[in-house]
Amino acid sequence: MVREQRERFKRTLLKERTRLSGFTPDTREALAAPTTIAIEDQASVLHDQEVALRSHEIDRYKHRLIEQAIRRLDRGEFGICQECLQPIPQRRLEAIPWAAYCVRCQEQLDEVEEEPA
Repeated sequence: MVREQRERFKRTLLKERTRLSGFTPDTREALAAPTTIAIEDQASVLHDQEVALRSHEIDRYKHRLIEQAIRRLDRGEFGICQECLQPIPQRRLEAIPWAAYCVRCQEQLDEVEEEPA
């Protein structure tokens, strides 16, 4: 991978990391507990809070993946599948710059995760 590509990916990763940092205003609003709430509105408020928390959890996970990708960039390992050690296709990195695995290895990992214990 050429220097310009690495720099472009790093800018993309840093921009996405910044976007994901902290709670968004929508998340804060959904989590703010109203002092009084009508009983008929409780289910809706609880649902909104659950969605906001789940969204924040997903963002935190993505943030960790981005941090790992930045470390791989700094070590010169970015774009190499962490499983088979083959180059990750450019199209995959363009779509998911924090990808640590090629499509084949990611699918195999996903299958293992989905299998019942």
